[in-house]
Amino acid sequence: MGWYGEYPERMIFDELFDPHRDMGKPLLGEAMVSAAGIDQKRTVNPVALAGQSDIIYNIVVYRIAKWHWNILKADEYIMIQPTAPPGNVPLMMQKEKLESHIKAGLASAAQAVADYELLKHDERKYREILDFFKMGQKDEHVLRALFVDRVDAHTGEGFSMISMTRRWPTIIGDFIKMKSEWRDTETIMKELKVSLAEAVVLKTKNELFLEWKKLFFPDVKDRYARIKNLLEARKRSVDEYRDWLKPYVEKYRRIKEVTEIKPSANLTNPLAL
Repeated sequence: MGWYGEYPERMIFDELFDPHRDMGKPLLGEAMVSAAGIDQKRTVNPVALAGQSDIIYNIVVYRIAKWHWNILKADEYIMIQPTAPPGNVPLMMQKEKLESHIKAGLASAAQAVADYELLKHDERKYREILDFFKMGQKDEHVLRALFVDRVDAHTGEGFSMISMTRRWPTIIGDFIKMKSEWRDTETIMKELKVSLAEAVVLKTKNELFLEWKKLFFPDVKDRYARIKNLLEARKRSVDEYRDWLKPYVEKYRRIKEVTEIKPSANLTNPLAL
């Protein structure tokens, strides 16, 4: 048994011995290692049409298993030269085709991940709004503050309460202190001790707030439910792209040039593949 390049940390024999080692005791009877003689080594190097070598390999593997021998496969690859002869042209074309499939799959997976992150951001935003509504059921001041920041602030210069603070510095605080049942200017003037002009503005803003509160909460719940469904669908898409790419990547990795070949100590059971 040999290797190329640096010595590996573990040898193939280490993988064979592990099931039989017991707390550092010597191996007694369960495993045996002997230097294979020249008559105990076999190299199968068939010259056949493309695909027919697999028939020989499969016959040998299943025949050895039928004789109750354990089989471990150290590596599997298709060796090609950088300057491929005519017989390797179909194989090189297959490798290029696999590469294009992998690139397309990775691009689709990257887009799915980007969509997932955008949906995740929207999901957090709508969940935050729903939390505000839950808190607003006990304390309406929370919803009024949300209305000022997220809705009224975008009505434009001169129409939003933020822009009106130059004339009435306490208008935002007065609006947050208001109660929903204050529907007329006299009550607002009496409770908040404000002028008639400010009371008229507060009355209008209060009506807009109540209408927003009635319409916006059901819409937020529906949007949140749709975003959650889209989020789960995108998450499944990412997993499906990964599973879809696995066989292509595995086939691509098995077609190697001579300089890429590094014997592996990761043993696998060929009967399980």
